[in-house]
Amino acid sequence: MAIIEPLCVGTKAAVKVVPKLDEKVVVLGAGTIGLCAAASLIARGLKKVVVVDRDQRRLEAAKHLGVATVNTVNVDLKEELIRLLGTFPGYFPLPDVDMYIEASDSSALLKQCFDFAREKTRYAVVSVLKEVSLNGMNFIATEPMIYGSRGYEEETIVEVIDHLQKNKTCIGEIVTKKYSIDDFPKAIEDAASGNQIKVVIDYEMK
Repeated sequence: MAIIEPLCVGTKAAVKVVPKLDEKVVVLGAGTIGLCAAASLIARGLKKVVVVDRDQRRLEAAKHLGVATVNTVNVDLKEELIRLLGTFPGYFPLPDVDMYIEASDSSALLKQCFDFAREKTRYAVVSVLKEVSLNGMNFIATEPMIYGSRGYEEETIVEVIDHLQKNKTCIGEIVTKKYSIDDFPKAIEDAASGNQIKVVIDYEMK
C-alpha cells in the first residue's frame, strides 16, 4: 500500500507526455517519484528509458528497474545522453530524446535539458519548482511542449494496481527501511536526510 500513492503520482507524470513504445524518455531525478515514473514506463513496455541523478545509490535502484542511468557527478549530461540515445540530426549535436520527465526538484537541471530540446520535445514537470528560465530563441525554434503534472485519476490507479499485482517491475524495492511507530522521529530524520529512498512506518513492528 505504501507504494501505490507515489507510483500513481509518478505514473501520471509519465503518462502525461503520452509515451509510445519506441520513444526515448529521460527521467530527471531518482527519488521516489522519479523512480516510480521510470518504473511505469518500463511496465508499459518502453525499452529506452534513462534516469539522471547525482546519487549513485538511487541510480543503482533505477538500474534494478531495467533502465540506463547517468550520474552527472561523473559525466557530462549532454554527451552521455548522446552516447546512450543517439544524436538528433541538425546543425548542432543534440541528444535524441523524445520526452523528459522532471522529478529532480532542480530548476538548473530542467533548464539544461530545455536547452537540449530538438523539434517538439515533450516535457512533464511533476516537481514543485519556483521558477525556470528558458532561452526564448530555442523555445520558438524547437516548439517544445511542456506539461504540468499533479495528482492522478482513476485510470492511473487502475494502471498502478495492475502494475503491482502482475509484478511488472521491482518498484517495491524503493522502500529501503521500515520503522515501528515508536521510531517515528528517526524515520522522519532518515527520510529528510536523503540516506534512504523511501521509508515507511509499519504499525505491526515492535
